Amino acid sequence: MQKVATRPHARQMPHEQAASFSIYSSILYKNRQALPVRDTGHGNDLHTASFIPYY
Repeated sequence: MQKVATRPHARQMPHEQAASFSIYSSILYKNRQALPVRDTGHGNDLHTASFIPYY
């Protein structure tokens, strides 16, 4: 996987945090079946994205 370090604005902190956040959320979304405790059965996608910062 290539890093976007070639972009001029790649060193801005909010953009980097957003990129790592999306990667982390996508990983959790793929492994969502391995987290049955967090699966409440309603609004799974929004709930998963909401508890990531406190995980």
